[in-house]
Amino acid sequence: MKLNKKTIFWVVFPLILLLMLGTYVVSMIRRANETVQPSAEMVVQVKRGDLEVWVTGTATVNPVLEEMVKTSIAGTVETYLLEEGKEVVAGDKLVTLKVQDLSLEIERAELDQSRQNEELKSLQNQKEELKKQTDRQISSAKWQLEQALIQLEKAKLDLARQETELDSLIKEKERTVDTVRATGDGVLSWHVGLGDEVYLGDVIATIKPAEDPIAGDSLPALTLDVKSPVNGVVTEILEKDGSIVTSGQHLVALDNRERYDQLVYQVSLAELQLKQLQLQVDKAREDVAWQEGELANLINDSDPEKQLNSQIALAELQLKQVRSNLDDLRQRQQENLDDAVIEAPISGTVLLPEAGSAAVGDDLSLGTILATIVDYSNMEVKVPIDELDISQVEEGQKAEVTLEALPGEIIAGQVVEVSTRGQTQGGVATFVVTIAIELVPGLRAGMNADAAILVDMRSDTLLLPIEAVFDEAGASMVMIAVEDQEGKISDSQSVRVVTGAHNPIYIEILSGVQEGQQLVIPNGSTIFEPPQGDGPSPFGGGLH
Repeated sequence: MKLNKKTIFWVVFPLILLLMLGTYVVSMIRRANETVQPSAEMVVQVKRGDLEVWVTGTATVNPVLEEMVKTSIAGTVETYLLEEGKEVVAGDKLVTLKVQDLSLEIERAELDQSRQNEELKSLQNQKEELKKQTDRQISSAKWQLEQALIQLEKAKLDLARQETELDSLIKEKERTVDTVRATGDGVLSWHVGLGDEVYLGDVIATIKPAEDPIAGDSLPALTLDVKSPVNGVVTEILEKDGSIVTSGQHLVALDNRERYDQLVYQVSLAELQLKQLQLQVDKAREDVAWQEGELANLINDSDPEKQLNSQIALAELQLKQVRSNLDDLRQRQQENLDDAVIEAPISGTVLLPEAGSAAVGDDLSLGTILATIVDYSNMEVKVPIDELDISQVEEGQKAEVTLEALPGEIIAGQVVEVSTRGQTQGGVATFVVTIAIELVPGLRAGMNADAAILVDMRSDTLLLPIEAVFDEAGASMVMIAVEDQEGKISDSQSVRVVTGAHNPIYIEILSGVQEGQQLVIPNGSTIFEPPQGDGPSPFGGGLH
């Protein structure tokens, strides 16, 4: 029987696969025999490599943004545009409600405000008119006060002048007895006697020269007349007839009775006028005091003005209350109109509540949940991290996330928030770390996830398997292999080392050993090569 090409292929291909599988198994057994030593102690070599330190945890995938859509006011549904799974954009109209209309209450409040405004304006006009009237009265009172002050000053001046005149009259009265003096030197010769009445200009005596003129002098001797200066009576003769007198010497005293009587009358009249003027001054002072009191009363608030001020204050308070009520009504009306239109708070997908959707005509109360809008364009995981590890975690660190639902998929992420408050459960405190992750096909909210955060990385450093380091009296120690003459390991020697960062498999050696040295690991263990380059992922059998 002749075989075609198709039949030959299906006979030969399985044999080739079986042969390749056998070869792979033999190779794996040989490699295991090369890398795993059955001795109780294993030898490793200090090598350089890169070390990554990761902190891990489990979480659930959640959207970054999701907002509930609920009513902010009670009302009846007029339009309803919500559907399960519907994509909406922020600001899209979703539901409209028929709500309470406050227009009538607003109109009434506006009328109250207008009426209250008019009442306040009327009171203010009354106060203004009262102020004008009071100002006029004050001006008049000030003028009258000025006039009273002028009269007072005039009365004071008249009084002072009259006092001066009275004083002058009194002094003049005391001088009514005149003394006549000699008009020159010579011998006195009297023409009148004691008690004689004389008149103004009468010659009452003459004075002749005491001796003849000088011989040869042709001028006649001069006789001087002594005349009466007033009308009066001779009351006293001071020098005898024939006495020799000198110019200016007192000769005779004349009593001026007529002038004396006249002055007595004038003094009496002046004293009467002085009393009258004093009364005028006292009256002027009283007028000034009264006008000052009137002016002070006018300047101070009068009872009508105080009453108007109280009424205005009450009207202003009532107007303020009316305006506040009106503003409140208008605000509530606007809020009702705004709250009656329910819009999408964010862009995303509509999820209806389990209780079901509403419908046109339904009466909804305040706070009724209508839907939840989820933004699946930004996802995150919130990972609880142990309190022993949280100090290593910081915002901005690289993270990787794997999902059971997406095997083999490694999703890149970044730490965006680290909680500062821990949550204690079972005596263990954990802190929530938020990781923003990239979108990948098939990613859904609610999926279980494993997250790892890269908290430290050391490049080109000395590395050892972590089981090669042991503690001795608080110091980190390693066992350095000692070779015999044939180059075989015959013994080991403990050496102290300084360690750095580590993960569950590898540890960094800062000092104490050198690259290439061989170390002994007690009790036997598989030898791992240190990671190179970027290092393997913490998932899928790599470093943790």
